[in-house]
Amino acid sequence: MDSIRTISANGKKILSLIVQHGPLTKRQLAERGGIGWATAVKFVNRLDSVEVLTRIGTSDREIVSGKNSYVYDLGRRAPVFLGLDIEYRTTRFALTNLRNEILWSSRAETPRASSLDDIEGFVARLVSEANQAAASNGFGPLDGIGIGMPTWLTEEGATIFDALGGRLSARFDLPTRVENNIRAYTLYKEHTTLQQSFVVVSVRNGIGAGYVVNGELLRGEQGLAGEIGHITIPGNTTRCRCGKSGCIETVVNEHALTQEYAVRCGDAVSANRTDSAFSTLFRDAAEGSEVAVGLLSESAELLGQAIATLVLVLNVRNVFVVGQFGADGDVWVPFLEESIRKHVEPRTEFALHYRELDDSGYLIGAALLVAREYLDYSVMESPATAW
Repeated sequence: MDSIRTISANGKKILSLIVQHGPLTKRQLAERGGIGWATAVKFVNRLDSVEVLTRIGTSDREIVSGKNSYVYDLGRRAPVFLGLDIEYRTTRFALTNLRNEILWSSRAETPRASSLDDIEGFVARLVSEANQAAASNGFGPLDGIGIGMPTWLTEEGATIFDALGGRLSARFDLPTRVENNIRAYTLYKEHTTLQQSFVVVSVRNGIGAGYVVNGELLRGEQGLAGEIGHITIPGNTTRCRCGKSGCIETVVNEHALTQEYAVRCGDAVSANRTDSAFSTLFRDAAEGSEVAVGLLSESAELLGQAIATLVLVLNVRNVFVVGQFGADGDVWVPFLEESIRKHVEPRTEFALHYRELDDSGYLIGAALLVAREYLDYSVMESPATAW
């Protein structure tokens, strides 16, 4: 019998169809999943018996043997996951389900960590809090833990990902997966759009890239794929958290650009503004401020070179730059396109897009590191519009 931890291949097809399309009858599940009628009946009944699915009523459109057919939806014991988005200053964590709904969330101050032991202890406290929240809200026990965290949160770098996942899996007897934040976010976008190939470049407190090529989320042999923020800028001597000097992300990140703009404006940037200082930079550039335009042009030249390297190496057409740039974030796109065009092979085709950062995507993407193991993407249909 299917249990919550051992969903069969046919069970995954059934869950995937209900996740994407909402409540369905057994006949609809059989037809859409390419499953035989008898097999669909058997597996729906199994999932119903362990409360992974539940009957929510009958269909007035579909009648089998003189009776209205039962309609099934996710049940009380449908998988529940914990997603953690660990940043250098703040950690957010949330309970999610297969529909990417945030059922409960909280946050904590990220401690100054120097070792794997420090991070394990910190995460263990959050898992304990999340377990209590799951129990008090009637969600049942956790079915998996997904963690997105910065590569250089500790000196171990990316080697901490598999080590931390292994420790926490054993400690809580739960599937636990760990990746860097941007790959978690990229996974969220792959899941919600089902696009086969694209690059995401995130500008937050650092710069990172995640990429999906032919449906595969790439992480690299050592888990360091996408660390474009650590490409060195000649002449830059600023010390980076990774241990070396001159990395792009020391001068092109949300905090650094906001501070530099304030300096160039003599701190006038903060006067009479109610929105974030970072989005003010983009708004002022859209309104024609020479100072703002100059800073965005300079930073785009640096970031554009790094993006051009990805375009050349991966040969991926669609590149999405994401961040909290505000309503005028598109103003950066022409500067980035100009820089990328200068550094790629002349016949290279690419399309650059700006998308406002979806903060929940980091949490949901982290949870998806384990949640996707319950799904069968071969039966899911791509949305009509790409992100």
